[in-house]
Amino acid sequence: MKKLLLLLIVLLPFIGIGQTAELEKKSLTERFQNGDFNQETYLTYATEWKKLITEFGGYPELPVNEKTGEIEFIFIEQFSDSITKEIIFNRILEWSAINFGNIKDVLRYKNIENGKIIIKGMFVVSHLKDYTFLFWEGKYPEVKKCYETYIFTIKDNKLKIEITSLVYKYSSGGNVSGNNYVPINVVEIPIEYYYPITDAKPKLWSDHLDLLYRTKLKTDNLAKSLEQYISNNAIDYDF
Repeated sequence: MKKLLLLLIVLLPFIGIGQTAELEKKSLTERFQNGDFNQETYLTYATEWKKLITEFGGYPELPVNEKTGEIEFIFIEQFSDSITKEIIFNRILEWSAINFGNIKDVLRYKNIENGKIIIKGMFVVSHLKDYTFLFWEGKYPEVKKCYETYIFTIKDNKLKIEITSLVYKYSSGGNVSGNNYVPINVVEIPIEYYYPITDAKPKLWSDHLDLLYRTKLKTDNLAKSLEQYISNNAIDYDF
């Protein structure tokens, strides 16, 4: 009973941090109740989880759609009255071309009348991963490409940015043919695979947490970048 009480003390501080943070506690508890591990291991996992979250300075607040179970980032921006719907629409297309390449390759839909644009974008995430090789252990940066769908909705001088369907892609194995690297296999993993983080083996918790943290940071920065690009519309022509 004392151990269970201690376990509650360990876990309770993290209830309410965010939807995905709550899923971690729920998942760990359900695994214990299903007999995946004993009480001693349960307490050890809970303690290690709290220590890891403290080291990271908190759990990344990942918004989960309760109906679909998917992570969906949503940002709402409001601009000055001088920035019209048409300006926002055109600046989104310009920004997308700057960040994602040829607009013809990434544009999936656009309609100025209903204020909708859909873009298929990609950003690179570099996160720290634990490696063990012979007698060497440590963290090493691993790079993943993250593909995602951007849904932009414009209403007057307001903009809603939805970033959904995030999928990580990276090459596994491969060989060099001439000057080209030919991957044996391209792995595609949706972001939902990485949470609840506590579903994975404890040695992977830090890797997965760092990946989610850096992905959240990347989406925040992209949304901020677009907001600044739209707001600076007049400055571009001030010469």
